[in-house]
Amino acid sequence: MGRNVSTLIGKPIPHIPEKCKDPGTFTIPCIIGDKKFDNALLDLRASINVMPMSIFNSLSLGPLKPTSVVIQLANRSTAHPAGVIEDVLVRVDKLIFPAYFYVLHMEEGYSHGVVPIILGMPFLNTARTKIDVHTGTLSMEFDDSVVRFNIHDAMRHTSEEHSVFHVDLFDELINEYVLQFFQNVDSSPLACVDSKLCSSHIDVDIDVGMNINESDSVVEMQHAASLSITLVPSIVQPPILELKPLPENLKYAYLEDNNKLPVIVSTSLNAY
Repeated sequence: MGRNVSTLIGKPIPHIPEKCKDPGTFTIPCIIGDKKFDNALLDLRASINVMPMSIFNSLSLGPLKPTSVVIQLANRSTAHPAGVIEDVLVRVDKLIFPAYFYVLHMEEGYSHGVVPIILGMPFLNTARTKIDVHTGTLSMEFDDSVVRFNIHDAMRHTSEEHSVFHVDLFDELINEYVLQFFQNVDSSPLACVDSKLCSSHIDVDIDVGMNINESDSVVEMQHAASLSITLVPSIVQPPILELKPLPENLKYAYLEDNNKLPVIVSTSLNAY
């Protein structure tokens, strides 16, 4: 490419950087409790640390604290963590760092596969992690102690399957109010007179809760979307109205027997 560009502009180009391929993801070995993990994933896009439930059960870290957060996965689906475990000591070489983990129910193949745990930005910040993609080195430090890794050696046996584990943390209050709003819409179908408006509300509710609620509830919402509300004309079934006092020059007249379908007319009008 450099020779072609030099020919077009008529001037020599001293140097053009060589195009590089995607280096892939970064993994490091670490130890939690008495378990060693050879390839813990360092996810620069994850705002939390994640651990599968199967690994949590094997570590004896104590009881989980309940949490109401919702996690968005890389495939845009959502998941509820089983809980959060705090003050977990993660040993990287000779250094030990505290961390917290959200515990998720994952498929057996993923939890024991190439990426057993995910270390997100909170852990990377705690460990003062520095990654040099060009030289392929990674370092972590605490006080005057520094540990270094060769990224290419650490990634030798990785796979792209774990990209689905990228997570983002939803704000707890936003999730709470969104779910409450759609529950109110679903429980009050008569509030939606326009069938198109009702369908749009139900579609959004299904998208938000697809991976949170059970499949049976989704089927019920889809069935509710197909129901139509029949409105009875006021001529057939007149509504019951509360008549208010009128000025002396006005009076009520009724279009139907038994004082139904009232209208307001002038008192000067006579009945024929």
